[in-house]
This record gives sequence, structure tokens and C-alpha cells, in this order.
Amino acid sequence: MPIPAAATAAKFPTTQWTVVLSLKAAEGSMAQAKAMRELCQAYWFPLYAFARHRGLQRQDAEDAVQSFFASTGDADFFQKAEQHKGKLRTFILTAFTRMLLDHRDRSLAQKRGGGVPHLSIDADQAEAWLLADPKSTEEDAAMAFERHWAKNIIRSVLAELEAEAELTPKSAARFQIVSRFLMPESCLDYTIRQAAADLDINVATCEKAIQRLRARFRQAVRKEVASTLNHPTEASITEEMIQLQKALIE
Repeated sequence: MPIPAAATAAKFPTTQWTVVLSLKAAEGSMAQAKAMRELCQAYWFPLYAFARHRGLQRQDAEDAVQSFFASTGDADFFQKAEQHKGKLRTFILTAFTRMLLDHRDRSLAQKRGGGVPHLSIDADQAEAWLLADPKSTEEDAAMAFERHWAKNIIRSVLAELEAEAELTPKSAARFQIVSRFLMPESCLDYTIRQAAADLDINVATCEKAIQRLRARFRQAVRKEVASTLNHPTEASITEEMIQLQKALIE
């Protein structure tokens, strides 16, 4: 899935580094709860998958993620995040790995929920995603985390674009057809000519619609990737886009 450099435009979520810092600044507020939900939504599945690849059973992996996000209510955690320079996912994965080591001989369930709202983890959906992914050993659990991080970004961006399209039943139906051409695996047996016929438009118009959505998709992915960097620059964003592509194909 080629994702060349492009101007950023999408906004999903706000800015993940801003989310982390707002958690520190707005302790106990509604803003903190909203920020925590955004952070959990972005990272719970990659962390769950990492734990499963490290050998934890379903319940233990779920408890580990719950325990991790409960522990982020500590001010020191956000102080470290503020001082960290680079990729947010690297900081989060490092902190999660340390927590797994610290809790190896403890009952993770004791901290489940902690000082934050209980996470809504769809373990069945998570397991379905894992089954659809190449099996990984403990040695490449970090690589699996990168892949799940990348896939989570794609899922999030697609959900955002779908929400934008659902203004009318017609536009929602149009999105379902045109969006099939965003990912190679979703249009293997579906041609642009077939899509044009299903949309009752000519092929040239259909091609333009696909091009517009692809451009919007690239912009949205780029914006999301930029939000995970402490000080995003064109060079660092492009580097992360390349890393995202590698994570998706490895």
C-alpha cells in the first residue's frame, strides 16, 4: 500500500502527544477522561496483541492492558512521557514491557480498572484480528506490536472517513463501494468497471472518485502518524510513513 508524502489534513485523534500531556495537566477533570479514552482507543489492541505474543492467555493479556492504563494515572508517568523525545508508541511499549516484567509474579487483576474507567476491550474481536495475522513468536513480539499499531491506524482512519461519508444513505453506500479500492486485498475480484456499474456512473467518474478518496486517505494516515511524534517534521513524518508501510507488509 504505497503512502507517499502529502499535506496533512485529517484530525484523528487530536494529537496523541497532546493527549498524554493533557492527562497530566487536567487530572480528575472531564478533559482527562476524554483524553484517556482517546489514548486507550489508539493503543489497547496493539498492547493486547503484544501481551498475547509474549505468551499471556486472553484473560491475562486483557488484565495486563487494564492494569497498564490504570497505572497511567500516576503523575510521574506523564512526567516521563513529557521528557521523552521521539515516538509515542516507543514510550508506551517500553513502559508496558516494564510493567509486564514487574507484574510477572503478581496478580494483574488486583489493579484492573485502577483509577480510570474500565476499558471496553472486545476480546473476541481482538482474537479474531490475531487469528487473521501471521503468527509471531516471543522473539518478534515487538515487530508484531509495530504491525498491529500500523493496522490500528488504518482501521481508525477508515472509520473516520466512513463517518464523514455517512451524511446520507447514498453517500454511505458510495463510500462502501469506492473504499474497496483503498486496500489491495479488498478489490482483488472487483474492478473499477464493476464499481462504476454498481454506482450507476461512468468509469471515468468512478476513477476520479477513487483518486479523491485515496488522496484523502493518504492525508488522514499522514496526520495520524504525525500525531504520534513529539516534534513532527516532514522528514520524521516521512520516515514514520515508510515504517508504517514496512510494518504492514512484513
